[in-house]
Amino acid sequence: MGTFVVGIDGSDESVDALRWASAAAGSDHRVRAVTVWTYPVAVGGGLGYGAGMAPAIPYEDIEAGAQATLAAAVGRVDVGDTELTSETLMAASPSGGLVQAADGADLLVVGTRRHSTVDRVFVGSVAIQCAHHAPCPFVAVPASPPPVGDVIAVAVDGSESSPAALRWAAAQALARDARLRVISVWERVTWSTGPRVVDPDRTDDERALDLLRTSVEEAVPEAAGRIDYAPVHAEEHVSSHILDAAHGAGLLVMGSRGRGGFTGLLLGSVSQRCLEASEIPVAIIRD
Repeated sequence: MGTFVVGIDGSDESVDALRWASAAAGSDHRVRAVTVWTYPVAVGGGLGYGAGMAPAIPYEDIEAGAQATLAAAVGRVDVGDTELTSETLMAASPSGGLVQAADGADLLVVGTRRHSTVDRVFVGSVAIQCAHHAPCPFVAVPASPPPVGDVIAVAVDGSESSPAALRWAAAQALARDARLRVISVWERVTWSTGPRVVDPDRTDDERALDLLRTSVEEAVPEAAGRIDYAPVHAEEHVSSHILDAAHGAGLLVMGSRGRGGFTGLLLGSVSQRCLEASEIPVAIIRD
């Protein structure tokens, strides 16, 4: 039986994430709720130890507070038949602790807030760091998320991480008897030299759909009977087009890097924008 790790910080959003993960796990996966706490360094007295240094908060008090936060959050969620365990973990940072806890897990799940631009950037930092460094697939769950439901969307762009995202999304669709909506954002090519050979009876959109269907069905033939295709022509604001195409789905799956990603950049800009702005859960799959 696999494991879903869920980050709990006591917020309503983390409770929503736990509720979503428990429903998604069903009886096939166990859920492990984790609250990460940090031990603050005593302050005062300059850079070194010395007179006037303020005492640190007792270790036991911080740990007890974390345990109370975790217990209260878990008590708000009816997990049904899903096996649920919980634990607190001390780490240098919340994101670092969650990445550590997710080692060997099947999924890391974190709740996110999006009340304002400032709130999104500040509170979303844990989610962004987890998306960058999680050792397993990662899901960012917005406030009051829809259930996974009967449609899973996946964005593909021909990058190295697209096949992994497509295979993971197809496996989820098969496991949940859901439709798989494949979103492909493409650009029209302007030819500066040489002839352009095209079928005059077919539009660019039709040719894009043919190419998309062929490549997807070769990659995930087991899901061919449940796939819906959504090729989107976009040369700017790509993340907005992807989110529009994913409307009505219960989950959007994306690769960690797109075609424009730089070597060493762990999370592509389009994936990050979708993660920050989406009203449905977004899964980031590393290649």
